[in-house]
Amino acid sequence: MTVRELAKVCDVHYNTMRKWLVDNKVNKTNQTRNAQFLLTDEVINRAKKHFNIVDEKKENINNVLVEQLKQKDIQIIKQQEIIENLNKLLENQQVLTLKAQEKVELLEMKRIKDNEEQKTTDEKNVEETKKKSWWKFW
Repeated sequence: MTVRELAKVCDVHYNTMRKWLVDNKVNKTNQTRNAQFLLTDEVINRAKKHFNIVDEKKENINNVLVEQLKQKDIQIIKQQEIIENLNKLLENQQVLTLKAQEKVELLEMKRIKDNEEQKTTDEKNVEETKKKSWWKFW
Protein backbone atom coordinates (compact mmCIF):
# COMPACT_ATOMS: atom_id res chain seq x y z
CA MET A 1 0.00 0.00 0.00
CA THR A 2 1.30 3.47 -0.87
CA VAL A 3 1.00 6.70 1.10
CA ARG A 4 -1.60 7.98 -1.38
CA GLU A 5 -3.73 4.86 -0.98
CA LEU A 6 -3.46 5.07 2.80
CA ALA A 7 -4.46 8.75 2.63
CA LYS A 8 -7.53 7.83 0.56
CA VAL A 9 -8.48 5.05 2.97
CA CYS A 10 -8.18 7.42 5.93
CA ASP A 11 -9.91 10.18 3.95
CA VAL A 12 -7.16 12.75 4.44
CA HIS A 13 -4.89 14.71 2.14
CA TYR A 14 -1.65 13.11 0.94
CA ASN A 15 0.52 15.76 2.66
CA THR A 16 -1.39 15.30 5.92
CA MET A 17 -0.67 11.57 5.81
CA ARG A 18 3.03 12.17 5.05
CA LYS A 19 3.27 14.59 7.99
CA TRP A 20 1.56 12.09 10.29
CA LEU A 21 3.96 9.36 9.17
CA VAL A 22 6.95 11.63 9.86
CA ASP A 23 5.55 12.76 13.24
CA ASN A 24 5.02 9.14 14.28
CA LYS A 25 8.54 8.22 13.15
CA VAL A 26 7.50 5.53 10.70
CA ASN A 27 10.59 3.90 9.18
CA LYS A 28 11.54 4.42 5.56
CA THR A 29 12.86 1.82 3.18
CA ASN A 30 16.26 3.51 3.21
CA GLN A 31 17.90 6.61 4.66
CA THR A 32 17.46 8.88 1.63
CA ARG A 33 15.20 11.88 1.87
CA ASN A 34 12.64 10.79 -0.75
CA ALA A 35 12.51 7.15 0.28
CA GLN A 36 9.18 5.43 0.68
CA PHE A 37 7.72 4.70 4.08
CA LEU A 38 7.50 1.12 5.34
CA LEU A 39 3.75 0.76 5.67
CA THR A 40 3.23 -2.33 7.77
CA ASP A 41 -0.13 -3.60 8.95
CA GLU A 42 0.54 -2.06 12.36
CA VAL A 43 1.22 1.39 10.85
CA ILE A 44 -1.85 1.14 8.64
CA ASN A 45 -4.07 0.19 11.60
CA ARG A 46 -2.65 3.01 13.74
CA ALA A 47 -3.28 5.50 10.93
CA LYS A 48 -6.82 4.25 10.44
CA LYS A 49 -7.46 4.40 14.17
CA HIS A 50 -5.97 7.90 14.49
CA PHE A 51 -7.86 9.41 11.58
CA ASN A 52 -11.07 7.61 12.45
CA ILE A 53 -10.90 9.20 15.91
CA VAL A 54 -10.78 12.53 14.16
CA ASP A 55 -13.73 11.39 12.04
CA GLU A 56 -15.61 10.42 15.21
CA LYS A 57 -15.08 13.95 16.50
CA LYS A 58 -16.39 15.26 13.20
CA GLU A 59 -19.30 12.85 13.50
CA ASN A 60 -20.06 14.11 16.99
CA ILE A 61 -19.96 17.67 15.72
CA ASN A 62 -22.15 16.69 12.79
CA ASN A 63 -24.60 14.94 15.13
CA VAL A 64 -24.79 18.07 17.29
CA LEU A 65 -25.36 20.20 14.21
CA VAL A 66 -28.03 17.83 12.94
CA GLU A 67 -29.75 17.94 16.32
CA GLN A 68 -29.64 21.73 16.31
CA LEU A 69 -31.11 21.78 12.81
CA LYS A 70 -33.91 19.48 13.94
CA GLN A 71 -34.66 21.79 16.86
CA LYS A 72 -34.67 24.80 14.54
CA ASP A 73 -37.04 22.97 12.18
CA ILE A 74 -39.37 22.21 15.08
CA GLN A 75 -39.26 25.87 16.13
CA ILE A 76 -39.98 26.98 12.57
CA ILE A 77 -42.92 24.59 12.32
CA LYS A 78 -44.32 25.88 15.63
CA GLN A 79 -43.88 29.46 14.46
CA GLN A 80 -45.64 28.66 11.19
CA GLU A 81 -48.55 27.13 13.13
CA ILE A 82 -48.73 30.24 15.32
CA ILE A 83 -48.70 32.45 12.22
CA GLU A 84 -51.49 30.38 10.66
CA ASN A 85 -53.56 30.67 13.84
CA LEU A 86 -52.97 34.41 13.96
CA ASN A 87 -53.99 34.70 10.30
CA LYS A 88 -57.22 32.83 11.06
CA LEU A 89 -57.88 35.10 14.02
CA LEU A 90 -57.24 38.13 11.85
CA GLU A 91 -59.63 36.84 9.19
CA ASN A 92 -62.28 36.18 11.82
CA GLN A 93 -61.76 39.66 13.24
CA GLN A 94 -62.13 41.17 9.77
CA VAL A 95 -65.33 39.22 9.18
CA LEU A 96 -66.70 40.36 12.53
CA THR A 97 -65.74 43.95 11.73
CA LEU A 98 -67.53 43.76 8.38
CA LYS A 99 -70.63 42.32 10.03
CA ALA A 100 -70.56 45.07 12.65
CA GLN A 101 -70.21 47.69 9.94
CA GLU A 102 -73.18 46.20 8.09
CA LYS A 103 -75.24 46.27 11.29
CA VAL A 104 -74.25 49.90 11.91
CA GLU A 105 -75.22 50.79 8.35
CA LEU A 106 -78.55 48.99 8.74
CA LEU A 107 -79.22 50.79 12.01
CA GLU A 108 -78.32 54.13 10.45
CA MET A 109 -80.58 53.41 7.49
CA LYS A 110 -83.36 52.41 9.87
CA ARG A 111 -82.82 55.57 11.92
CA ILE A 112 -82.89 57.71 8.76
CA LYS A 113 -85.99 55.90 7.59
CA ASP A 114 -87.64 56.37 11.00
CA ASN A 115 -86.70 60.05 10.96
CA GLU A 116 -88.20 60.43 7.49
CA GLU A 117 -91.34 58.65 8.60
CA GLN A 118 -91.49 60.85 11.71
CA LYS A 119 -91.11 63.93 9.51
CA THR A 120 -93.84 62.79 7.18
CA THR A 121 -96.16 62.00 10.10
CA ASP A 122 -95.29 65.36 11.68
CA GLU A 123 -95.99 67.09 8.40
CA LYS A 124 -99.30 65.25 8.09
CA ASN A 125 -100.18 66.18 11.64
CA VAL A 126 -99.30 69.81 10.96
CA GLU A 127 -101.38 69.78 7.79
CA GLU A 128 -104.27 68.17 9.61
CA THR A 129 -104.06 70.71 12.39
CA LYS A 130 -103.95 73.48 9.83
CA LYS A 131 -106.97 72.02 8.08
CA LYS A 132 -108.80 71.67 11.37
CA SER A 133 -107.94 75.20 12.32
CA TRP A 134 -109.20 76.41 8.91
CA TRP A 135 -112.35 74.43 9.31
CA LYS A 136 -112.85 76.01 12.68
CA PHE A 137 -112.64 79.42 11.10
CA TRP A 138 -115.16 78.52 8.38
